[in-house]
Amino acid sequence: MTSKTVTKDTTIRRGSCLCRRVQYELTGSPFHVTICHCENCRKTTGSAFMSNALFEAHQVRFVSDSNEIRVYPDSATSSGSTLDRSFCGTCGSPVMVSSANHPNLAIMPAGCIDDGHDWVPTREYFCDDKWAWLPSVEGTEKSAKM
Repeated sequence: MTSKTVTKDTTIRRGSCLCRRVQYELTGSPFHVTICHCENCRKTTGSAFMSNALFEAHQVRFVSDSNEIRVYPDSATSSGSTLDRSFCGTCGSPVMVSSANHPNLAIMPAGCIDDGHDWVPTREYFCDDKWAWLPSVEGTEKSAKM
């Protein structure tokens, strides 16, 4: 009989908005790193896509004064679910996406995480909306919707 030892990742990573008024800590690693090509994510980032690290909500802890955080209830989504897009009220950086439909999920914009640069996306969503000049990320699972 063999026994397995499960090692829990307790690494603390930090993230923040551009002006650093909103700061958070992430415990452990994301269970997925994704790229979303939907129009709303493009508009949120001002870029061709949004790169996200998906965590369980209990892995996220805001360590700064939450008075800076504003929430835009994005109800005009392709999926039909309202997404609460949290952002800094001073600099406008996105800091988290959440949904009442998935209360245990915290979608963290990967570009705001200070040391998640070695994470590789495993999924791409809304690929039908992807800009033609943008290549797919090799090895990702691709989906037309979410």
